[in-house]
Amino acid sequence: MREQGPGSSPWRKGEPEAHGLSSETLNRAADALALTGERQGLVVIRNGVLVYERYWRNDYHLASPEWRNVSFSSGKSWGSTMVGLAYTKGLLGLDDLAAVYHRPEISGLRPETTIRHLLTMTSGGTLNVKPSSRPPRRLDDARSPGPGVEYAWEKVGEKGSPSGYGVSLPAGQTFYYDGAAADHLADIVAAAAGVSSHRFMMEQIISPLGCEQFNYQPEGVDRNDNVR
Repeated sequence: MREQGPGSSPWRKGEPEAHGLSSETLNRAADALALTGERQGLVVIRNGVLVYERYWRNDYHLASPEWRNVSFSSGKSWGSTMVGLAYTKGLLGLDDLAAVYHRPEISGLRPETTIRHLLTMTSGGTLNVKPSSRPPRRLDDARSPGPGVEYAWEKVGEKGSPSGYGVSLPAGQTFYYDGAAADHLADIVAAAAGVSSHRFMMEQIISPLGCEQFNYQPEGVDRNDNVR
């Protein structure tokens, strides 16, 4: 019999004190988080056991562990996991040129940009980007989800980006936190794996992990079935 969580079964639950934590302290932390607003929930896992959870309702999500919350920039962690698995399977190398899998004239990346540069956000940037992630829909918004967002060429880098970003800034020279360049990792993995990055993610990572209530927003999957 499979042991309860993590995996394809419910999480094991326990009291914080049984795992070296304080219920009082966790309650204070949750109260402080609630004051800032726009928080979805606080979940604490200790030694593979769910020891604390609290959820908040607002105009965008319900106070329920079953509610699918938008993860925003945690998508970068899923993306790096996807690259890591492709590397472990021998499908690509971290110091491979991105151009081997995703041509510069399409990606807009510098010819010398490597996969490692993209993972460490030192790629030098690109002007071929997808628009920023959209906030979740309000609970009272009955409209159907929109289509997946696609890459589009911008004339200049976003406000605040380094000089020459996406045009002349060499790869490996400057760190700049930018999810737009990292989006291209999905195209690289797709080329290396021979399947779309969406399929690779769901079949090779999400399913084996036993993740439940997980999917990509329709806006987050482009016409090539690649994620971001």
